[in-house]
Amino acid sequence: MMSRIRFLIFSSTVLYLSCSDPDSDPEDCAGITNGSSICGCTDSTAFNYNSNATYDDGSCEDHLDNGDYFLYFNGFDAYVDLGDLMSQGSYTKAAWVRRSVGDGNSNNILSGNTGHAFWAPENQGAQLSSGHNGNYSAVQDPDPLPENVWTFVAVTFDVALGELTLYANGVQVSQATGIEPPNESTTTYISRFASGFGWNGSIDEVAIWGKALGTFEIAELSDATSDMDATVDRGNYVSSGDLTGYWKMNEGQGDILSDASGNENTGTIYLANWTTCDECGCMDVTACNHDPSATIDNRSCEYVEEACEACVDGQIMNLDNDLDSTCDEDDEDDDNDNVPDEEDSDPFNNKVCSDTDGDGCDDCSSGILDTSNDGPDDDNDGICNQCGSTDTTFSTILTGTAGYDIVKSTGCSYVVSGSNGRTILMKIDEFGNEIWSRSYGEISGNHWGNSVNPTSDGGYIIGAAQNTIIKTDSIGTFQWYHRLSYSSPHYVEDVLQTFSGDYIVVGGVGADPGTSGHSQKGQAFILRMSEGGGVQWVKRYGIANTPNDSFWGVVQANDGGFVMAGEKLHDRNFEFYDHFWIMKTDGNGNEVWSHELGGNYWDEALDIVKLSDDSYILTGKKS
Repeated sequence: MMSRIRFLIFSSTVLYLSCSDPDSDPEDCAGITNGSSICGCTDSTAFNYNSNATYDDGSCEDHLDNGDYFLYFNGFDAYVDLGDLMSQGSYTKAAWVRRSVGDGNSNNILSGNTGHAFWAPENQGAQLSSGHNGNYSAVQDPDPLPENVWTFVAVTFDVALGELTLYANGVQVSQATGIEPPNESTTTYISRFASGFGWNGSIDEVAIWGKALGTFEIAELSDATSDMDATVDRGNYVSSGDLTGYWKMNEGQGDILSDASGNENTGTIYLANWTTCDECGCMDVTACNHDPSATIDNRSCEYVEEACEACVDGQIMNLDNDLDSTCDEDDEDDDNDNVPDEEDSDPFNNKVCSDTDGDGCDDCSSGILDTSNDGPDDDNDGICNQCGSTDTTFSTILTGTAGYDIVKSTGCSYVVSGSNGRTILMKIDEFGNEIWSRSYGEISGNHWGNSVNPTSDGGYIIGAAQNTIIKTDSIGTFQWYHRLSYSSPHYVEDVLQTFSGDYIVVGGVGADPGTSGHSQKGQAFILRMSEGGGVQWVKRYGIANTPNDSFWGVVQANDGGFVMAGEKLHDRNFEFYDHFWIMKTDGNGNEVWSHELGGNYWDEALDIVKLSDDSYILTGKKS
């Protein structure tokens, strides 16, 4: 029995009385004695429908609501695909938007792959506009949408009147007649028209109706205190039953946008980031993720609710490694490899336990204790690989490629990340022979494999330099990627899977901030993200007016914090020089300590390794 986290608890005596019969037969989740019901949502139209459930437990939801969130779009390739849902008849589109300082962006809000557009193009003064069939500015606000201010925007089309009406903050700002219905579109997007032309900034609370709402209804919906709340009729608003789709954007994580209208028009998110307001967070001091700096509660509080859960550094951890419903502290075999924890060299890894037969291969390398099948045999000689038993010195050059990082894989093999113009991943044997190689040219933009690390599912996570993180399976097959959406390029230098299963990303922000400084440019960053790419938080460190601070490597400390190796640039009489830099943060990216070494030359810490005693080895260069 092993426990990764131990708690010291002082409490008063508690007397527990039970009136139940200890010898009575157990009931399942449906209350059936000795039953085997599987409880969950059995409504196939619900967002959380469970096809395996045999008993409906009342948990069905038509949409997800995890708190007050919204999506940030980078103005280029971040968008949401809502599918084919717009008719060629009357409609209303509405959303809350916040425009960022732009760089010539088209700023589509809610548009089709053709036929209809709702946008604020910066080449037309960032004026809110809408139209059909090539004339996409048939109606246009004479004033630009303000920067960094939340604005309620809407457009209605009455097919019988041929009338298109534009609204900003509930007030009509433009109207045109003689408008033809939109040509048929097969896809409607948030932050996209045709194949691009995205929104630069944040969008929240998007809705589409199959009718033209009246002026008083639009005014009712624009009330900032209501958060649109389009599923509830009140006051002058009486059209909740005419919703085509309503996306409240309160999921807070993942790449699925649920439809609160009940019409199952689920959206798929591409590259947009979940976020919340700067002053928002969980304000309940009893919650695991309580944020003492928050002044607005965004309903994101999380609590320990299950028997095997614990709150660690503001995150809920499930202390049931093998998910067998027996908590680790009570489980005699935490990884289900048929080796008791006290005899297991790694009780939380079912492929590591011992080498009792002395053949150089772990007895559990097959996932369970089996000495007859305990290791790879790459040369098919009937004997498992004996790493290190022979001289395997080699040198291999692959023309047209560059290798940047290497990690040990299964048996005597290795996985290398690098570039052939785009990110590549390659597995080699102990003699340098290629086992497989993968290239990820289908991912757009500039990226190259700066780093690679293994993940708990046997796959790999790649830090692919310019804004990009790539996840693969055990044979390098692409699973997902995420592109960070910030105004300045974030060069990803290392990515590590944490004890909790999410990811820590480190690197440096590109561009020169100038002598006046900048909140992002030139600084090192550490970022935590969920599976699939949802950004949880980002912290930036360094000197505000120097152009080249960066973290090059990261490890997780035993206490759940993170230790980074990097470089910090200094300015001495207008002559720049680097320091060898190591920093420790807690699990939320807040600085615990920071040390610098070096003189007036170029000194850089380029990588870091954690040893078994939670100490560290760093490597780098000194001029």
